[in-house]
Amino acid sequence: MIEDGLLWRSIPDTGKVNVSLSSSATPVFRWQNCSVLPNPLFSDLIKQADQYWGADPDILSSFADRWIVNICADIDEYAAGLGALDRVLGDQSPIWNHPRAVALTRRDFAPDVFRGISGLEIPKVVRFAAKNIRIFRRVFEREGFVYPVLVRPVSSQTGIGLVKVSSDHDWVHLERLSSLGRHFFMTQFIDFRDEKGRYVKVRVCFIDDTISLREYGVSGNWQIGSGGNTSPSSEHEIGHSIGQLLEQMHDFKDWTALRRVCGEMIQRCSLNFWGMDIGVRSDSSFVFFEANAAMTMAVPSNVPNSHLAPMTPVYQNIEQRLRASFARLKSGYAMPVPTLSVQDLIGRNP
Repeated sequence: MIEDGLLWRSIPDTGKVNVSLSSSATPVFRWQNCSVLPNPLFSDLIKQADQYWGADPDILSSFADRWIVNICADIDEYAAGLGALDRVLGDQSPIWNHPRAVALTRRDFAPDVFRGISGLEIPKVVRFAAKNIRIFRRVFEREGFVYPVLVRPVSSQTGIGLVKVSSDHDWVHLERLSSLGRHFFMTQFIDFRDEKGRYVKVRVCFIDDTISLREYGVSGNWQIGSGGNTSPSSEHEIGHSIGQLLEQMHDFKDWTALRRVCGEMIQRCSLNFWGMDIGVRSDSSFVFFEANAAMTMAVPSNVPNSHLAPMTPVYQNIEQRLRASFARLKSGYAMPVPTLSVQDLIGRNP
């Protein structure tokens, strides 16, 4: 067993961090696009692992005999930090959520990872730099997209900044953006209404080789979110949504088609802790949305205290599986390491 651990952290490439004040006027830092762990588990982890935020190769190389927990979960947010970890220790140490596996879940890389799984339709995704207001239409025409398409800035995992373009008249919403100069993703929208005309979205939680249903949403609108105005808001709606999830979790063992799809995804993705969102057209036909290690699954998200009780077993189950995952890591276990380095992957489309 490797005794000492390392918790890998990084400042975003932008150098910017969201800070708010707590009720006691203490600064609270919000690290976007990081793996979200339960507080008790995180507290136990930092007792056994040093936190490191730098990228000095000489210092990094001294950690080669340690087990490493990588918290950075988005290659667009933490390219420098993930690249440094991979370059120095990527082939030397057992790494939980290996940076190469994180990189492969970038929205434009993930389709190649999961394409060809029976029953799972993968939309086309293109990543591009928006240097001027005309680029959006040019990418649409050059890449052979058809209406509608979804456009969002990189590093957006919550629907913030997401725009659906359904006709020539909708481009104006993008051309008014103040964030030109950033990179964006354009995704072919695929209508995923089921046979009843509903939009159904599920989120699956993966921990090593285990899976569980983490969210189940039904709506009359295509945008079913995990926060904001696309999530249940009233007490009745929240209670009903949780009830639906718990019912579907109970029957998840019999959802053989979805479990088969998830089993194939595990074989293709070397992350230890990640989530996947898909649209459900039928019990055996699905549309892929996204997969990444930044999804909030192990702690309450948009669930008020009055509704926490029925969800507590869900969080406890995930925490137990995470603890088992870390125990395996400490014994030297590591998921298969993807062949291409972070630097090689980014080089494909910087």
